[in-house]
Amino acid sequence: MKPARIIPLVALLLAFTASTSAQVQWPVIPPAGSKERQDEVNKRIAILKAADAELHDKFVACRELSVLGDKSVVPVLAALLSDEKLSHMARYGLEPIQDPSVDEAFRDAIGKLKGPQLVGLLSSIGNRRDAKAVEPVSALLKGPDADVACAAAYALGKIGGAGAAKALEDSLGAAPDTVKASIHDGLIYAGDNFLQAGSLDQARDLYDRLIATKPAGRIYMAAQRGAVLSRGAAAGERLVQLIKSDDDRDFAVALRLVNELQGEALTRASADQLDKILGPKAALLAQALGNRGDKAAIDKLISLAKAGETPARIAAIKALAQLGDGSSVALLVGLARGEGEVAKAAQVALAIIIAPEADAALGAALAEGDAKLKGAIIGILAQRRAPSSAAPLLKAAGDANDEVRLAAISAFGEVATTDDLAGMINLLVNAKSDAELAAADKGLASLAARAGGKEAATAPLLAALASAKPAVKPAILRGLRAAGGPKALAAIRAAAADPDAALRDAGIRALCDWPGVEAAPDLLKIAQTSTDVTHKTLALRGYLRLASDASAPLAERMDMLKQASALADRPEDKRKILGLLSAIPTPEALALVMSHLATPAVKEEAASAAVKIAEKLDESANRAVVEAMTKVVEVTKAADVKKKAQAVLGRAKNGGK
Repeated sequence: MKPARIIPLVALLLAFTASTSAQVQWPVIPPAGSKERQDEVNKRIAILKAADAELHDKFVACRELSVLGDKSVVPVLAALLSDEKLSHMARYGLEPIQDPSVDEAFRDAIGKLKGPQLVGLLSSIGNRRDAKAVEPVSALLKGPDADVACAAAYALGKIGGAGAAKALEDSLGAAPDTVKASIHDGLIYAGDNFLQAGSLDQARDLYDRLIATKPAGRIYMAAQRGAVLSRGAAAGERLVQLIKSDDDRDFAVALRLVNELQGEALTRASADQLDKILGPKAALLAQALGNRGDKAAIDKLISLAKAGETPARIAAIKALAQLGDGSSVALLVGLARGEGEVAKAAQVALAIIIAPEADAALGAALAEGDAKLKGAIIGILAQRRAPSSAAPLLKAAGDANDEVRLAAISAFGEVATTDDLAGMINLLVNAKSDAELAAADKGLASLAARAGGKEAATAPLLAALASAKPAVKPAILRGLRAAGGPKALAAIRAAAADPDAALRDAGIRALCDWPGVEAAPDLLKIAQTSTDVTHKTLALRGYLRLASDASAPLAERMDMLKQASALADRPEDKRKILGLLSAIPTPEALALVMSHLATPAVKEEAASAAVKIAEKLDESANRAVVEAMTKVVEVTKAADVKKKAQAVLGRAKNGGK
């Protein structure tokens, strides 16, 4: 159907709906048959009959009658069907009314309307699926107005039934091209109605006859789809025909149905064709079977994955991963040992397949093969993150090949549980290179953090710390910091005071990263007394990090910031302190901020922080606020800060008003 003649009607309705939906409320609906209900109806009828009523008001009346109306409003709305401006809104009001008189009114109007009004009327008749309208609507299929003929075709398709379908088919041969496409659409609608009604034989015959006319494009594909759906138990046979067809359109329909239809029989019928088609089609069908999720296709997919064209094998491998059946694991492991794209696809499949057999098979394969295969399997196990893989990975961490050993250590850290902590410590202690030490260090920290300060985690770490060689102790300290707990903190404190410079450095750094405020006194002491500039700086930063904990008591945080303020020499540390103070709305915080106002490097930050605090203080602090804001106004060069300070100053001078 040509849309150009219909769009203005639809556009007008949509524009009206959009312009009114935000502000117009639907009427309250009194009970049917009540006087109140009839009064509401009469109000709308009066608007529609009034010659001087605004068009917008009549639109609203029609819309509201679609909710309020009954058969009593049908004559009023039906009289507007020929009105060029109100026809579409009259139909809007009539369509929802559940009474045969609406259909009678629509049928009666068929011979009285033309052009856009008749096109719209046919749309409403189709929406209401009025079987009695088939005969008069069918007569319009051969009329001179192509738009009307197209609308009639759509209406007949929506109405459905044998009569409508016959009328559409009978008109198809002589129909002009401008109408033929709409008749095809109508036939698809009619076939779908047969399907929904369970009339499979009628649907099948209709679709087959339509296919025989060789329609183009989407109509052909829709008819082929319907021809399969309408065959019930024999759908598999028809689906196989489409899969084997040389027509690409048939194969596209088949792929859609493989994804859409359910049933093991259809799965097997489709999978049986994998070895009978070649090229991209085999790959596409394998992919569709994977998406289908039915394990009945496993055997055929395994056969395709073993041999054939590479794209099809890769698609079959991916499908096997989707289906997640353990029976395919042995094949995937075997393919992963090879070279090229197939091996890579198998490795990816093994990483994602949800089958417990995969972990055991991969673990067994890890003990065999060359370094390249072992490296690939280790990567797969790391992605799968199965705790059962920890044992084979720990064994591989002792491999003679440097690359395999390093990869296994890294992967072990990913999959290990707290039960594997001793194994992780052993890898750290026996690391053969800096790279292995770094990998074990990272894995130990991650594993210890997951243990969460439990004795089971800290005890082996403390034991290892006592006997470890110096090069390993810093890593154990980092593990203790990650594990947490009182015993871990005590060991770190001891290390921070150790005579050995390297161990002391590691202990101090672990203290600086400690997450809890219990380390604050230690950090403060280091910041106050250390002669090492780096340690002083790190300790102060760690101290300030703890002071930023909003969950800590305000007085405690304030005291920490006082201590830090006395120690801070670097502008960046002062700025951090000022930022933290700006969030504490107390006169004490304001006074501490003002002490930095005379420091050129942080003058503006101090001014800004002072204003933020002063804005939140109540009237009891007005005197301190007046003094502080007066100084800020004098000192700051930032226009926005000065403006805010003047505003706060004015309020404080006026008693907070």
